[in-house]
Amino acid sequence: MKKIVLLLLAISTIVYSQNKEVETYKNATGVKDPILKIAALKDFTTEFPKSNYIPRAYLDITNNYLDMDNTDSALIFADKYVNFYPVESRLNPLNNIAYTLVSKKKGLDSARVYSQRAVQFVRNNNIPNIGMYLDTYAAIQYALGKNEEALNAETEAIKGHTDDPEYLMSLAIYQDAAGKTREALNTTAVVILRGDAETGVDKFNLWLQKLAPDGNARVLLKKEIAENTVNDFLKSAKKEDKPNYKSTAAAFYSVMMLDLDTAELWALQSKKSITRDTPIEDQVMFHKNLALVYASEQKTDAALNELKKVENYVDPWDSGFWLTLGNIYEKQNNNKKALDAYISGLYAFESPSVKTAALALLVKMNLTKKDELKYLIEKKQKSSSSFEKSKYTNRPTGKILLAELFTGAECGPCQGADVAYDELAEYYPRNSLAILEYHVNIPGPDPMTNPDTYNRYVYYGGTFGTPTAIIEGKEIITGGGPRYLALNRYNLYKYALSKYENQKPEIIISGKAVKNGNEINVNLNIKGKTKEQKDVLHIALVEKSINYTGSNTIEKHKFVVRNLLDGVSGISMTSDKISKSFDIEKIEEGLKNYLDNPTKQPSWRPSFGPPLWKARTDTINRDNLAVVAWIQNAESREIKNSVYFDVK
Repeated sequence: MKKIVLLLLAISTIVYSQNKEVETYKNATGVKDPILKIAALKDFTTEFPKSNYIPRAYLDITNNYLDMDNTDSALIFADKYVNFYPVESRLNPLNNIAYTLVSKKKGLDSARVYSQRAVQFVRNNNIPNIGMYLDTYAAIQYALGKNEEALNAETEAIKGHTDDPEYLMSLAIYQDAAGKTREALNTTAVVILRGDAETGVDKFNLWLQKLAPDGNARVLLKKEIAENTVNDFLKSAKKEDKPNYKSTAAAFYSVMMLDLDTAELWALQSKKSITRDTPIEDQVMFHKNLALVYASEQKTDAALNELKKVENYVDPWDSGFWLTLGNIYEKQNNNKKALDAYISGLYAFESPSVKTAALALLVKMNLTKKDELKYLIEKKQKSSSSFEKSKYTNRPTGKILLAELFTGAECGPCQGADVAYDELAEYYPRNSLAILEYHVNIPGPDPMTNPDTYNRYVYYGGTFGTPTAIIEGKEIITGGGPRYLALNRYNLYKYALSKYENQKPEIIISGKAVKNGNEINVNLNIKGKTKEQKDVLHIALVEKSINYTGSNTIEKHKFVVRNLLDGVSGISMTSDKISKSFDIEKIEEGLKNYLDNPTKQPSWRPSFGPPLWKARTDTINRDNLAVVAWIQNAESREIKNSVYFDVK
């Protein structure tokens, strides 16, 4: 008994110490005054010298010193940040510091050294995706006035990123700086086509003027470049992708104010192609791009009608959408709604064009109080962090939808998606929606990752980032954000789920899951016939909540997948009665082995170095388990039906 008491006291002490560490770190990072914040973070590093938050504290101190123009002190803590990690896991810290310095245009010689070390590390270890490290190196060379070196580095960096507007814009800037302005114009046209009109248009017009000072020649050159860009783009489209490509090309023509009749025709064709199976992100794009064309044609009512259809689902980062919506409301003298639109385009990040429009409107509305815009943005962030509780009223049809989320405790943008999924779980009953959350080591090590969650990631392609939500095996929704974007993500996920509601399934799964000692016995009955030979049964053991705080500060993780019976390939359905068992001790042993040595697993990245777990999650709470089973087509990935059981 005495030993048990001492053990409980020891555990309590550890938990208290961990809680104090997290609370102290949160308090330090919450300090507003930079000098006091630096002092608080330094105190934290002294009080908790072995904390896994130490490198983040060093990085915060570095940034605050840079903001105060104290570069020498910043470089001292930049070095502390890098050297905190073992040599074999310094790749990302090196690149982080190099990027931080060049983005603030300070300590460029040090930035170049850090970046060179990162690039050399990648080359020496044959690490894929060298592009992001060369992109940083190119930015530093450009900042140092070495334009040819910058262009050479970015030309190599862009391989594998030819659709990314940020990489393309950097390439265009270095092309112009190296005297290749015509190439820069061609590249910038692709930037605009790929969706970054805000950055691209000003540069395009500047370089167009440079190459063609004469007005008539300028019009002809602009038309030539635009048509060549669109033709090359449309030629690369597969048949099934034509609606997406035409919609994108239509938006490009509307931005360039060229051939608007063709643009409207293409945009309408894309919108008319929408069916229930059209992914929600494509639906949003089709409506938005048609609205952009209508706005360019001064058809404001038609444009507004299209924008309002998707207003609740569009990304907060889509500055073109919010700028267009705000402009239309201003033209209709509805300044209040115009201001709301602009704030919606600013609360995720401050788009320069949207900010300019918002400030001008505030003056027009006589709202010139100091920091008025900042106040409105913060108010929007606060309101977007709360959810109105409503009750799900649809009657069960036997179809239980499946929402999967790939997430990570070290993934900052996963905050918004994680909270949104928690709200989905609150809104939908388990006889209407089953939820699975797979933790993966993106962008850093996550102890809730296991071989099954990583293999499920590979099952869906294994090339996407976190967070990525997958609805019914088909609807893939990428991107997240901080907590105050959770409502936006929730609306998007809920709309995607609504497309699959009220269906009568061809297959019904029923049964139960019962704990018997260290085993979870699962008995399933399957009614109905699967039409496809590739239909496979999957069964997941889920821990309904796990307490663990990673760098994204999410403290409670829900519906965490701990094991997949028969792995990611699932179970062939040779019978309508299935009896299977999870061995919890065996699963825990596997989780322990993974955490002991994850470096040999395909889920581990060489840049991580040796594992430095903040806490271990290899013990399963036997009183907090659920089982989710679902039938999925192995080729189309379509979910035929699902079922959820609390373990009794």
